[in-house]
Amino acid sequence: MAVIPEKLVEYLKQTSFDAVFLDPFDVCGLTVAKYFSLPSVVFSGGIFCHYLDDGAQCPSPPSYVPRILSKFTDTMTFKERVWNHLSYMKERAFCPYFFKTAPLSKMACLLPAAQRLPAGFLFLVLWGSVLGGKMLVVPQDGSHWLSMKEIVEELSDRGHDIVVLVPEVNLLLGESKYYRRKSFPVPYDLEELQTRFRSFGNNHFVPTAPLMGALREYRNNMIVIDLCFFSCQSLLKDSATLSFLRDSQFDVLFTDPAMPCGVILAEYLNLPSVYLFRGFPSSLEHMLGQSPSPVSYVPRFYTKFSDHMTFPQRLANFIANILESFLYYCLYSKYEIIASELLKRDVSLPALHQNSLWLLRYDFVFEYPRPVMPNMVFIGGINCKKKGELSQREVSLVEVLSHASVWLFRGDFVFDYPRPIMPNMVFIGGINCANRKPLSQIGGLLGLLLLPCALPWAQGGKVLVVPMEGSHWLSMRIIVRELHARGHETVVLAPDVSVYIKEEDFFTLKTYAVPYTKEEYAHQLLNLFQIFFKTDYSLMMILSNMELMKNVSTFYLSCCTSLLYNKGLIQHLNSSSFDVLLTDPAYPCGALLAKYLHVPAVFFLRFIPYEADFEAAQCPSPSSYIPRLLTRNPDHMSFLERVKNILYPLPFKLIFHFSFTPYESLASELFQREVSYLEILRHASIWLFRFDFVFDYPRPIMPNMVFVGGINCVSRKLLSQVCIGPSSKECSTSDGFYVLL
Repeated sequence: MAVIPEKLVEYLKQTSFDAVFLDPFDVCGLTVAKYFSLPSVVFSGGIFCHYLDDGAQCPSPPSYVPRILSKFTDTMTFKERVWNHLSYMKERAFCPYFFKTAPLSKMACLLPAAQRLPAGFLFLVLWGSVLGGKMLVVPQDGSHWLSMKEIVEELSDRGHDIVVLVPEVNLLLGESKYYRRKSFPVPYDLEELQTRFRSFGNNHFVPTAPLMGALREYRNNMIVIDLCFFSCQSLLKDSATLSFLRDSQFDVLFTDPAMPCGVILAEYLNLPSVYLFRGFPSSLEHMLGQSPSPVSYVPRFYTKFSDHMTFPQRLANFIANILESFLYYCLYSKYEIIASELLKRDVSLPALHQNSLWLLRYDFVFEYPRPVMPNMVFIGGINCKKKGELSQREVSLVEVLSHASVWLFRGDFVFDYPRPIMPNMVFIGGINCANRKPLSQIGGLLGLLLLPCALPWAQGGKVLVVPMEGSHWLSMRIIVRELHARGHETVVLAPDVSVYIKEEDFFTLKTYAVPYTKEEYAHQLLNLFQIFFKTDYSLMMILSNMELMKNVSTFYLSCCTSLLYNKGLIQHLNSSSFDVLLTDPAYPCGALLAKYLHVPAVFFLRFIPYEADFEAAQCPSPSSYIPRLLTRNPDHMSFLERVKNILYPLPFKLIFHFSFTPYESLASELFQREVSYLEILRHASIWLFRFDFVFDYPRPIMPNMVFVGGINCVSRKLLSQVCIGPSSKECSTSDGFYVLL
């Protein structure tokens, strides 16, 4: 590595490889990939140093993630955590001697900068050989157009038919061989336009008092913004121009959303839109793109704060955030009025910016870290005429490892402890096993549970169903019937005194004895139902309900004990070799039975009190952002709502304690070791939630969580048909839609 053969470097340059496939144990491959600006695929069984986590920018807290070779579990004692921290410190101390960084630095000095085209630019111009599309461009006059113009010209070279919508009076939106212009009248002349822009530019160089800077900046921007509003108002009232645009059947609209006229026009023409944007006060792109932007961590526009703010800076950042909302209202409230007039309905401007692609004209590397959305692409430097190479510099091993595009791990996430992973990490454990033993045939079954329209010719499996009595069973019954229709053998396990679970022709009912009569069983169910119909919220009622819940919990625990200690039945279930167990974890006996029988479990549920479902799945659920059950808080909470959000679940914690912790004692007796309730729930392979993510507030979920809301609706009403395409006329004839850029 110290001496790099020039012939080899020249050969690699001329060969024009598409990617580098490598093992990061020898960092030479990653260094070569970075030198030639090639995407890399890393094939690794793990690196015992910390560089893998650092390079992939993957969280790896020593308090939770065992270090390699430590042999600790993910539930470490205090002593084990101390040793885990010491191992982490030893990695930091000795790994630099194992992975020598000096040769890396020598080769890194040859790294040319700015060899790669920005991703967003490639997105626009990649498909040069496909059929060109029709694009409507709604630009912003001035320097904004100079940035957009290069992209428009490149798109034209790629075969796309481009129409640029311009006001009759403009500064820089001239004729060109790359596009056709469509002009519309405006209520001002060239002299007024030049005067306003000249005043706008000169005011940037006028000294001003610090306290008056924000006010002067606002007044200066309004000089141009008012003119743009007049132009937009004239366009949206020009029936001839609007008729031409409707008849042209464009495929996509490309605009600068600094002035939202193009955004409104895209909604009117029912076109997908692509935004080219540099940024604006109030962090417009992140607010409209619904990207998280916590004021405690993300500096606001013009504050000049870093992402590590002191308390006074965070306070100032919070105040700036409030002012940004007011600024947004002052700048854009008038556009909502003309948009409502055009679309013949009430319009909220932020709602029009959804489902669009944002091309951001700055570089994520030069900004402070902050959350972004998948439809945000950074194309900073795309309009730089002279791309100069960066100065030669030292490159760390972590930086070289961070160049990896995809990480292929030869381990199996199932056999490792739960830990954070990044989207570009793929586990391919067992790929090099010569003699592969197939797993039990449950693939078609699980696919059926997730997709009722699975292939009817898939081989059937054996399903054991442990339902919850009452309405829970009525919801699950539909799935059991569908499983039978798809060729799966289903066995439903229920108490012999069950009220609602009756034998039917689409499943086999297997009963077990419980120490209750049918009348006592029905009485307990009736007591449980009555809780939900009481309207008196006195203290005595709450205490009475808690006592009733405790009695019901004891009742179900007794039923579960009778099941698990029925040796004949358990022996029969063991010998039946079920492929999967379907259960409702509101009755934890099914989850406990699945763990005891070593059968994969699929949970079908609405929720579990105290968010035990998300805690068991190890899914993040911060109280400051995610509304708790029954609080009716939105996902944008005030301080008092956040306090309520933290306090409200406490009664559920008490209910959780006396309702579910008794199962821990039962499980501990069964397994002859300490077993927690969360450990029982963590046996779940898939969580099927009977609600719809669309109707709930955004929150983190885990990969094995699937939303099946509405699956038990007998009379389904189809949504209205929506065509996303150039025009509504195409909806009746087109088999699909696509966006050509």
